[in-house]
Amino acid sequence: MTRIPTDFDYVPFPEPWDSRPWIKAFLAVLAVSVFCIAFIDQPLALYLKANLPAHWYPPLTLITEVGQGFWWYALAILWWLYAKRRLAGATPQAGEKFHRWAHSAAFMFWAMALSGIVVVTAKVLIGRLRPRYLFEDGTYGFDPFNLSFGMNCFPSGHSQAIWSAMIALWFIFPKYRYHAVAVALIVSSTRFLLTVHYLGDVIMGAFVGIAVTAWAKSWFERKGPGVALD
Repeated sequence: MTRIPTDFDYVPFPEPWDSRPWIKAFLAVLAVSVFCIAFIDQPLALYLKANLPAHWYPPLTLITEVGQGFWWYALAILWWLYAKRRLAGATPQAGEKFHRWAHSAAFMFWAMALSGIVVVTAKVLIGRLRPRYLFEDGTYGFDPFNLSFGMNCFPSGHSQAIWSAMIALWFIFPKYRYHAVAVALIVSSTRFLLTVHYLGDVIMGAFVGIAVTAWAKSWFERKGPGVALD
């Protein structure tokens, strides 16, 4: 009898990795980002800076800290170390379980690390000035090829980190994919609401996190077992 796929079997990412739809998606996201840079980012940032209620800042600042890559790297490393520790001396059945745990934890770590490298490289090459320069002296533009990460804001590193972490957890625990996406949307939105990034930075950072994590999943599943644990 042919099993009817359930809703939880469906993951709308190309399987195995196919670069063509991702290239098209990148071009679309790039077009949206360029449109934001040209027409939306500056007026939106000025509006939010002038009109965001003061009592919003404490909760938004707390939420945005969830996007710090440190927490998610730490989770992946501690998970991997725990799985490796339990793997030593485990029975064959338990050993298979902990091997998969270690494999999935390594996938999450490398997905974040590789997408982080892409974002850091893009920040240096593009050198987009952060909104604070707009607020301080009206400067809005680019200073390419500089290493001042306090100056460079495109793409958003927080957005890349939280989307990479949440998409990795989507792949590992598919039943909770909606929760993961909700967390990523909420956390990444705080970056432009707090005017530490422009909207275009957040959109491109999110795309990098999603795309590189999807590629990493395909690579890890070619080199070992699947990353899903549910």
